[in-house]
Amino acid sequence: MSKVVTQVSSVDKSTGLDIFHVPEAYLDKHPARPHLTGLDEYKKLYNESIRTPEKFWASTARDLLSWEEDFHTVHSGSFADGENAWFLGGRLNASFNCVDRHAISHPDKVAIIYEADDPGEDCCITYKQLLSEVSRVAHVLKGMGVTKGDNVAIYLPMIPEAVISILACTRIGAIHSLIFAGFSSNSIRDRVVDAESKVMITTDEARRGGKSIPTKRTVDEALRHCPSVNHCLVYRRTGGDVSWTEGRDQWWHEVVPKQPQYISPHSMESTDPLFLLYTSGSTGKPKGIVHSKGGYLLGAAVTGKYVFDIHPDDTFFCGGDVGWITRHTYAVYAPLLLGVTTVIFEGTPTYPSFSRYWEIINSHKVSQFYVAPTALRVLKRAGDVHCKVPMPSIRVLGSVGEPIGADLWKWLFNVVGKGNAHVIDTYWQTETGSHVIAPLGGVTPTKPGSACLPSFGIEPAIIDPVSGIELVGNDVEGVLAIKKPWPCMASTVWGDHKRFRDTYLNVYDTYYFTGDGARRDKDGYYWISGRVDDVVNVSGHRLSTAEIEAALIEHHNISEAAAVGVNDEITGQAVKAFISLKHKSDQSPEQIRRDLTSQVRERIGPFAAPKTIFVVEDLPKTRSGKIMRRILRKIASGEEDNLGDISTLAFPVGLVRKPKVHNCFCPPLIKKHSQLLYGNLTREAASEGARAAARATAQAQKAPSTFQPPCGTLDFDHTILSNPPRNFDLAKTPRGTLNFDFTMLPDVAKSPREKPLRTHLPEVSPRPAETISNLTNTPRLLTLPAEPCLRNPACETSTYDLAKAPAESRSDLTPPPSGRDQPNADRGPQWQSPPRRDSAFEDGLVALITAVQNLGMLALDTKDADVATERLLGIQDTVNRTLKFPRALPGRFPAAMAWQLIARRFTFRG
Repeated sequence: MSKVVTQVSSVDKSTGLDIFHVPEAYLDKHPARPHLTGLDEYKKLYNESIRTPEKFWASTARDLLSWEEDFHTVHSGSFADGENAWFLGGRLNASFNCVDRHAISHPDKVAIIYEADDPGEDCCITYKQLLSEVSRVAHVLKGMGVTKGDNVAIYLPMIPEAVISILACTRIGAIHSLIFAGFSSNSIRDRVVDAESKVMITTDEARRGGKSIPTKRTVDEALRHCPSVNHCLVYRRTGGDVSWTEGRDQWWHEVVPKQPQYISPHSMESTDPLFLLYTSGSTGKPKGIVHSKGGYLLGAAVTGKYVFDIHPDDTFFCGGDVGWITRHTYAVYAPLLLGVTTVIFEGTPTYPSFSRYWEIINSHKVSQFYVAPTALRVLKRAGDVHCKVPMPSIRVLGSVGEPIGADLWKWLFNVVGKGNAHVIDTYWQTETGSHVIAPLGGVTPTKPGSACLPSFGIEPAIIDPVSGIELVGNDVEGVLAIKKPWPCMASTVWGDHKRFRDTYLNVYDTYYFTGDGARRDKDGYYWISGRVDDVVNVSGHRLSTAEIEAALIEHHNISEAAAVGVNDEITGQAVKAFISLKHKSDQSPEQIRRDLTSQVRERIGPFAAPKTIFVVEDLPKTRSGKIMRRILRKIASGEEDNLGDISTLAFPVGLVRKPKVHNCFCPPLIKKHSQLLYGNLTREAASEGARAAARATAQAQKAPSTFQPPCGTLDFDHTILSNPPRNFDLAKTPRGTLNFDFTMLPDVAKSPREKPLRTHLPEVSPRPAETISNLTNTPRLLTLPAEPCLRNPACETSTYDLAKAPAESRSDLTPPPSGRDQPNADRGPQWQSPPRRDSAFEDGLVALITAVQNLGMLALDTKDADVATERLLGIQDTVNRTLKFPRALPGRFPAAMAWQLIARRFTFRG
């Protein structure tokens, strides 16, 4: 009896992370043994693939693929020149490699198991039958005028006809372009027009989750704007009524069966395009990623063999839609290239019950199962009772599309795999074609949440995002890149090679830019942290925020839109959108949201609809006008207290809209979050002060009648600064608190009559220092005692200990969630006094004064050392928080030293 391993094999004592070794039961039920004997053999082969890549790939290509003509050159090109060609001179055919050679050697072996949406409608297709069907459809395509290099669009659900259509295209040298069956007519149109497809293959309706989906109707709407499409081949799936265009539309069942059962595969160059698959683009226009024949086929075969440990009698099940790269590579090409059986499942994991996946695995003796974490999260939430199906055949459980959390990983291992299967978390992209970082089934010890180790030929690099320099060694974190080309890498963007180079090869010179952040731990294992660009991953579907925003902007009353991705318990990420209106609308915000959601569903597809839409008055932008989605992402994720670097944020200046009391900015962007966007933003002041003053002068001269200089309170770390002025006036306020009155001095801004434009805060409260702005970010306010302990500025030993100040004179103040002119609530002291260090104080005070001077000249209206020192301390917390000042001033300090430093560096007004 096989031993069941239900617990982790070991724990890394230095990190506390679980390490899972290959279960003993995995080897007990293995048909032979894993392709590699262990991690040492992997390291040996991996090093060979990096040090002598041409030798490694030449041998592997000749072993796994059938070549009509052998190649004379393994690889040509580099990231520097933007070219990447593999196996030059070699000729082969993808259809022959996937079908013919297996139909010759094992004609009655099952190639495809079809599981329809409704249970009980399954069927099997042998390799001999598959060859016959592929040939017939290839004949039909040729009869429609399709030749080598032409593009055929395929809009089909997960049915065998999708696989047959793919292979029929490759058989005659055509380029297939699959379109996800959930896309809208507009998305179909955009892709078909860009690819200049000559033929569309679709179905009357699709079945999913017990429902019929009008596939043909969606295609008809798209093809009205696709002049290149002359023929539409329609497979009858449900028999539902559909509209018909004579001369263009043809029924599959009427034309395909009439064709001959064989057509010779067209000999193709290894570097010829195999297929075109559109992925999200940061500009909003989807990118048509092109994969070439030889390199892609080899990548699919080698990763299928080693990552999934595929053996001849295995049955492979990849859940999801064939319109995405995962099912291209691991539902179609990898299993068929290796001559095994692939399961094509039309339905959803929850219909008619939450055990549908597990029943398929059990009934068809599936050995490898590959699925996105989104589906697993849904099934886990449904309860373990649905996982009682035994599934003794399963050896490898794979995750794809996004990093899988440790808890979900362990659930997959313990509950689904019963502790007997090897769980592998894989990382790759549409552009990479196949796995680039992944464990090897039956070989690699795994860490839940980590993609583990690089695949053969992949040399990852962690890049510092600021300097662009590679971070060497382990225990580093940054942007994930790849150093050298590999066979399965995309060759270009369809019709726009410059875009390909700019997107992937020119971001960091001589590296491939993945767009993802990553960490390499002490063992060299990789942990993917997610996208660093404007792409959202929803249920494993990569969506461009620009594409979603373009759909939102189509609304007649939308001025601007920004879409961001946030973490979601079920879908991994969800889309949240922020929109501003052109004009005040009679519609309620709820109605606007419903209209916009419907618009996105129609323009792109239901899966792209934002989960939440915020109607706001303005959006945060850089000085160049680019929307700062990073800030919106923080807000949408509830991380308001950690907005990060906002040094490039352009502050709204009250030039046209009259500033409100204690609010120099435009009206709050989002009432709920109005105190977040511009509250803690004065880091920009240090480098921007002089330029801001010059801009303010120019703006004042252009529009003197509406010009309102910035003004506001600054209670220690209350920061209401728009483009900051050059001068701060400090005035005494009760109990030693500070009230900054920002004024534009005559040399900064003048009216046409040459009078200084000064704006002061109205006295709306008897204690202005306790009044807060609704735009400040959760400040921590220290109120100094009204009577300082320090009396003699000449005495170097006299000290003033802030830590011993009366408790009632200190308060940690937090602004209310909304509104203005409301007193803060006392939340207790927050001050800690470091040990006395005179040198530390002097160094800190010098840095503090320098930082304040960078904000603009600070003028003090007193020559009293105690008062001046007290006020400087009042500035401390603000500058620390605002300018990331490296250390706080000590609570105890020599008074004379402080006074001397202040006297040397500041101008005082009597």
